Amino acid sequence: MAFEDASVTQELLSDKVYGLVRKGILDGSQAPGSRLVESEIARTLGVSQAPVRDAIKRLAHEGMVISLPRRGNYVTELSPEEFTIGRELRAAVEQIGAETVTRLSGVDSSRLRMVAEQMVVAAAADDRAELRLLDMQFHRTAIELADSPLLVRVWSIMEPSLISQHVIGDPAFSGDWDAVARDHVRLVDLLDAGDAAVAGQAFFVHAVGQGEFPARS
Repeated sequence: MAFEDASVTQELLSDKVYGLVRKGILDGSQAPGSRLVESEIARTLGVSQAPVRDAIKRLAHEGMVISLPRRGNYVTELSPEEFTIGRELRAAVEQIGAETVTRLSGVDSSRLRMVAEQMVVAAAADDRAELRLLDMQFHRTAIELADSPLLVRVWSIMEPSLISQHVIGDPAFSGDWDAVARDHVRLVDLLDAGDAAVAGQAFFVHAVGQGEFPARS
């Protein structure tokens, strides 16, 4: 893919390259641990290496890329221990978010429910790509419902690594996507029920992928 607008500024060009490389990491085209060769990316995109270098620096700052002296740039790959920490950290943040939502008055969960229902439709159509996108959107939206700038900032920092390391929206998931979609509908039901402990525990259990949802009290 080449950028044909010669008048575009270096900064805008860097933004475009950044977006394309980031998308490749998030959608799995660039797998964790794979090497990012600036010259190859520049040649593929039809640009100089300067905007590619800038884009990779930004991705390294976000934690999505690791730069090793004299060895090159690689898509960040978490160790099994770090993967576990990431999953548990995500679970804790989502639990706090769910508990916060249930304690707020007048929360409109319709947008979150719509995403969950779209997941059910996508699961019925066996549209795995759409399911992954909706899965990511669901959990981001759930955090936003808590109306906490701090939680949103924490999630925004975590989200790229969670997605690129397949802590959320794992493309290799081979389980029952219909059940996963229905679980998301039930998560919304539990938020609407207003029991902070039950909703928080349900989001935690869902995030760590272990056990059954707690029963409503």
